[in-house]
Amino acid sequence: MFAKDGSLVPTMMKLSNPNRIVFDFPNTTLDPSLQKLLVNNAGELPSKHPLVAKVRFSNFADNPATVRIILDLKGLADYRVQPSKLTNQWTAAIVEHQLTVVIDAGHGDNDPGALSITGKHEKDFTLITAKKVEKLLVQDKRVKVLMTRSDDTFIPLDDRVSFGNDNQTDLYLSIHGNSAKATVSGTETYYNRPESLAFANVIHKNVVAAAGFPDRKVRQADFRVITKTNMPAVLLEVGYLSNKNDESAMYKEAFQDKIAASIVAAIKEYLNLK
Repeated sequence: MFAKDGSLVPTMMKLSNPNRIVFDFPNTTLDPSLQKLLVNNAGELPSKHPLVAKVRFSNFADNPATVRIILDLKGLADYRVQPSKLTNQWTAAIVEHQLTVVIDAGHGDNDPGALSITGKHEKDFTLITAKKVEKLLVQDKRVKVLMTRSDDTFIPLDDRVSFGNDNQTDLYLSIHGNSAKATVSGTETYYNRPESLAFANVIHKNVVAAAGFPDRKVRQADFRVITKTNMPAVLLEVGYLSNKNDESAMYKEAFQDKIAASIVAAIKEYLNLK
């Protein structure tokens, strides 16, 4: 894509049923050579790319003037933005899709999360558990694992969301520990959008069995990382740090190993990885 002047900064999204990639270029109009191919403001070109069936294009909006480019895919595919030395040039490669999962360790650094009944921080439990999930999941070469954080750093919620969206991930799992009055105990799994419910059910089933805590069900909520992400996304509350029995287990390595293994088993079950 070239612009006569100025820079090109598109918005991008992947859609399914059928599979396609959509690029919207604000403050642009079609080149005259494409403009003349429009019929009722829709044009298309054949594709010789092994992953792309055809290319569709239109003057999608007027304010601001926006060109929409749609790649109709032959199957699953990803795009990779390519570096360019020219500000008026934008290039992306269409590549074979690789299953990608984001593991989000809740909180971090100056955001410690909940304080446990014995004074431990939620951020430490989430990071240790997330890294154990990563260590197990990367052993399956069919899956690419991305971590929102791998150390004690603070990542704003919107950055956690964009990290998942920008990397075109298939699944997003945020790991947390809960807090309430001392008598409350159990595992909860949260989702927001209907397309996340099946993933939430699989995660919950596996983690409840591994944790052995009371089953506090799959619930709907509006946490940022499960509402603004584009892929099936779940927030897991493993147990209650404010409960002495839950907390006692959650900071033991053997328990964390069991939870990590159950999460990996759930992810593989959902992705149908035998």
